[in-house]
Formats: sequence, structure tokens, C-alpha cells
Amino acid sequence: MLLPLLLLLTAASAVPLAPAGTHHDPWWTRLGVFGTRHGSFAVDYGMPQNGDGWFWNINGWSLAESELSVVDQDPIQTFTARPALFGAHIVSSPGLLGHLLPLNSFTVHDNTSHDLAIPYPLSKENTGCPPLRVPDGHPRPSMNESWLALIIRGDCGFDEKVRQAQSLGARAAVIGGQAPPPGGVDELIAMSAPYSRDISIPAVYITHASYKKLLNLIIASNTSTSGLRTVSVVLGPEETWAWWSPILSFAILLLLPSIMTLITLLVHRIRAARHAARQRAPGDVVRALPVRVWTGVVWVSEKDWLASHPHGVSHSSDPPTPEPELVEGAPKWFDNQAECAICLSSFARGDRVRVLPCSHIFHVEEVDGWLLNRRKVCPICKADVTHPVPRQPQTHTDPEHASGSNSTHPGTTSSEGTERRWWQRVLRRVRERGQSGAATATERTPLLS
Repeated sequence: MLLPLLLLLTAASAVPLAPAGTHHDPWWTRLGVFGTRHGSFAVDYGMPQNGDGWFWNINGWSLAESELSVVDQDPIQTFTARPALFGAHIVSSPGLLGHLLPLNSFTVHDNTSHDLAIPYPLSKENTGCPPLRVPDGHPRPSMNESWLALIIRGDCGFDEKVRQAQSLGARAAVIGGQAPPPGGVDELIAMSAPYSRDISIPAVYITHASYKKLLNLIIASNTSTSGLRTVSVVLGPEETWAWWSPILSFAILLLLPSIMTLITLLVHRIRAARHAARQRAPGDVVRALPVRVWTGVVWVSEKDWLASHPHGVSHSSDPPTPEPELVEGAPKWFDNQAECAICLSSFARGDRVRVLPCSHIFHVEEVDGWLLNRRKVCPICKADVTHPVPRQPQTHTDPEHASGSNSTHPGTTSSEGTERRWWQRVLRRVRERGQSGAATATERTPLLS
């Protein structure tokens, strides 16, 4: 339902409108959609039905232009013309060469009886409306001669004018516009006709100003043919793009929904990819998270483990990250985590684990794949690894705890003294747990997708 409306609106937008307050043909007149007559002259529009190509039958779309050049003038004068939507079309260079003759210079209406004065009574009644006849004894162009009929718009349809010129032997018809009212617009239109299968010559439309200039050139010309004053003109071919513009316009309208759908899908995919990228953790942040090694008794930093076991374990290509100082107030279950919540396997001696800011630990390879490829949150508690966990406020002034308040941020290098103090605190907590024998709860929550 929307496609015909889009076609009509597209054609309407391509036709310039007259200024407000001026008399002008309605836009459907120039589009060639309907047909009627009003006033003292015929408004010519309708759906052409000639077999000159299906896309020429789509009214209002052919806005091609050609040129009408007066070649026996110095310099050559050129006028812009718009081809009709019916009849033949000139597509090859250099175009159609011939003499330009006003029809009323050698014809009269069939019901008119008067003696024509010779030469050339170029009156205002050059509408070319049938029936026309050539008076006996009056000069007329030869049927073998190449000439173009000059006619003015009005009193009958475009197809009637062109059909009359064709019957008189014209090779083409040049139709000029009527004089616009004061403040009106003198512009080119696309001529159309409802029934034009029998028309086989080209027809072009020129403005009223161009028509008057051509008429004055003929009156002042010293060139004549068959006893009729004339000028030599060349009706140039239509632009190449104009042949394909109707097809392209039609194709664009048909493909527009598909193009918009593809653009929407593309934008959606780009936004989804950006959203997924924002959900993943940056590689430098993941590599900066501390790594621990399980000794079978306690967790130690990878640096200390490698120093004490130079040949005891073959680590991956990941560069070892210096261990930051342990944040005071870590949960009690931190040192008792014995199982990876991703693979649900117990930690074995020499396993390398990554410690997240929330104090949960996982195998390095498994949690790195999760953080880099899926989400930047802890698989257990959903804490964002790119944001540090806020520290708990200090409640005592023990020198050892006070020294622990200057912990380094994950990803920065700790001093040897800091590593030693952390190791001493770990051993102290292990001894305290052995002495008290109190069992602490461990957290073994499975992976949340």
C-alpha cells in the first residue's frame, strides 16, 4: 500500500513548485498522472502507452534534458529542452540536424479561408492544433527535407500537436511554453499524453523565453528553405544517465526497505559487539592480578615459589606478576579455598591460581579465559575485577597491621620487605588455626554463567 504513495511523492518532489500566489499548473499536470482540460488551452498529461520502452511510460520520472542549438549563428546559440515522455527519443550523437519552421508560416486551419501573404506571416496563432492544411500555391517544405516544427503550447493536447506536425512531414516537434503570468515561473515540464502509440517522431519542450528567441531568430534570418525563412538547428541527444534514471529510481524505492533493514542489523551488530567488548576485562588488568601457587599447606606468591623451586614446576608463558601486599581484613575463608569453582577440581600442589580483588581464587588458565572472553566479573560473587574492593577500616594500631595499610595496587611491584611481612602473617595464621583446631567454612559456589 505504501509503495504507490512513495512513488507518487518521489515524482512530486522532483518537480519544482511555483511561488505562492501565482497561477501555475498543478503538480499532477507536470507529472502526467491524470488528464483534463481547463481554461483556453489543453493541459496535456496522462499515461503514455507507446512501445518505446516500459520505463518511459512511468510518468514524471523522466526529467532528462537535451539541447537545441542554432548552428547558423555566430556564436552558436543553445537552448535547454526537455524530451517528452512519448514518441521517439534521440540517444546518439550528434543528434537530429534540420531546419526549424513555425507551423503557421505555411499552414492554416482547415476551416479558414483567406489569402496568405508571402512571405511568412508569423502570427501568434502558432498552436499547431489540427486540422491544418497548406494553402494551394503556398511554399511548403519538401517531404524529403529534414525540418523541425516550432509550435507554442495551448488550445489542444501535446499529442495532437506532435501528431499534426508528423503528418506534415516534420522530423521532430519543438513546443514552446505559454507566457507566464506576472510573477509566474517559466520552466520546463515533462510532456505526456494518454494515447500516443502512433507518434514516431521526437518532441521536446522549451520555455516561453526560448520560444520567443527562436522565433525572433527566424524572423531575422537570411536562411530559407523551400521559400520559407528558417534557421538551422541541431536537436541534441538526451543525457545517457536519463535513460537509466527511471530504472534506478524504481530500484532504489524497491530496495529501500531492504537497505534500511541491513543498516539496522549492521548497527545492531556493531552495538552488540561494543557492548560485549565493554563486558570483557582488558588484558593488562587481568595480567596485573596476583598469582599464587599452592604448596600443599599454604598459598605462596608465585615469585617465592619459583625462587625456592627453580626446577620444580614449568609455568606457562604468562609473565609472573609481583604479588601485592595482602589487604588487611580479608575474609576468613580466603586461606581455606581448596577447590576451583570453574572446573570444580581441588587444587593440587604446584597449581597456579589467580587471586581476584574479591579474594576468590581460580586456576589461572580458566579464570583468564572467562575474564578475557566472557565477563569481567568474578564467576562466584559477580564483583567487577576492574574496580578494587574497598578496604575495611582499621580497628587497631598494631605495628605489623599498620605497616600493612600501605599495600600496593594490583599490578604494581612490592618490595622484598613487604613480601616477607606477608609471609610471616600467613605462617602465623596457619599456626593459630592448628592450635585452635577450629574449622572454618569454605565457599564452593559453582560457576554462574
